[in-house]
Amino acid sequence: MLVRADRTLNDVETDQAGVDRLTVNLTTPAAGAWQTYFEGEEMDCNRPDGDDGTRLTCKAENVDRVQLVRFTIDVTFD
Repeated sequence: MLVRADRTLNDVETDQAGVDRLTVNLTTPAAGAWQTYFEGEEMDCNRPDGDDGTRLTCKAENVDRVQLVRFTIDVTFD
């Protein structure tokens, strides 16, 4: 089996004017892993559906800069 993956960088947006509050809302089966990552980045997180749920909300206050990068990854199997 051959696995092919193509990555495309679509958008880069930066706000360097200072941000009062940043909130990230995710729904993912890997909510626990994302929670660990965001808390390691000094964000406060909670799981509205409990520890076994798929929803995650993380917040940060007084952020100096926000940069949003979106990647599209296409995977095909031959």
